[in-house]
Amino acid sequence: MAAAILANNPLGQALPFRPGPDLPVLDRSIDYVPRYLFRTYAPKSNGLTNETIVEAAAASRPCGNVDLLQLPRNKAAAMLWNHLNWKTRNGSWFRDNDDNLMSWTSSLYFAIQHGLRRHYTDFDHPDHSNIRICVVDTRKFPRGTFVKDLDLMEAYVDNEDVGRFLNLRLGEGGWYFGEYLSQGRLSIEGRSGHTSLRLLLDMGLYDLEPRFGEEQERLATRIVELRAPFRAAPLISCPASKMQVRKAIAAAQAAFGDEYALPFSLMLLCLCPRPRKDPAILAGFGATFTDKEIVRLSLHTLQVDGERLPEVQQFADLVHDLRMHLAPEGSAINPLLVDNLYSRLASPGLPIDLTQIDDVVSSISSLSVSQRA
Repeated sequence: MAAAILANNPLGQALPFRPGPDLPVLDRSIDYVPRYLFRTYAPKSNGLTNETIVEAAAASRPCGNVDLLQLPRNKAAAMLWNHLNWKTRNGSWFRDNDDNLMSWTSSLYFAIQHGLRRHYTDFDHPDHSNIRICVVDTRKFPRGTFVKDLDLMEAYVDNEDVGRFLNLRLGEGGWYFGEYLSQGRLSIEGRSGHTSLRLLLDMGLYDLEPRFGEEQERLATRIVELRAPFRAAPLISCPASKMQVRKAIAAAQAAFGDEYALPFSLMLLCLCPRPRKDPAILAGFGATFTDKEIVRLSLHTLQVDGERLPEVQQFADLVHDLRMHLAPEGSAINPLLVDNLYSRLASPGLPIDLTQIDDVVSSISSLSVSQRA
């Protein structure tokens, strides 16, 4: 299957995953992709990633224009398993020129730790200024551009290696990291934001989560450790200070500019468990961002999959708290309706009445700043 070249179209070039009727799980999966995905890259990353393109190692080869789902099942399963395990076909841990997949994550937690680790473990020990994080708004890409790793593994679960790896990801150990995959050559020019790990460090990353300064040479096991405090929430939480809120907003603005400043600053504050309706966060964001900016982030414009990802679920919770902060008691908005919609957004299996959502968005947008609690 040839790459989907959309001439004179802002959606640009992509090689979508196009599941047939025998793969209903993937057909559902490609319609439920988080709005924001991250990719960490460095000079020795497999394939090519820059501010223009994300290109798998095999993209320039004849097989680079073939959808993984159109390959023979054994070949597709082998490529998937090798990619997810960072292996080549012969089992080594080096770059694989036959790999037509590229990894993304919905977890900023993972993206940051991955960058910190690369500084220690890549053989060229890249400077933090050369380790970069890319963020994309997935609404700007063709349907099928991204697919969840768990759903892709489920489609090939009959392969012994893939099935075993899927069981690991779904187990109780917390070994899931919000991975999504694209394939082939993907144009991201004008549809992505990029920053360096150096900028985040200079803007106070360790002030937001001091533990990032420790154990930087590890990845998966370190993420599991870093998430441990979330398991004790809400009994144990870390109320944000005014300084942390200011630093998160300043870092997000410097890193990704206006378009991503609001969601990225919230994600930075989700690096440790926060109490619901955190006063410093509500006050800081209420004073910095407009009603319309907060509404654009929420409701039907936001998709979040926080299952097995406590830091991502907390992002959804903070977005919800901000939205409810715009609807104080006595306002024209029905908070029960907003809450009902929120529960459906957090659960992709539940139906959403888009006409009701539009009514709520319209009502929220009409609120004056003076109505905020």
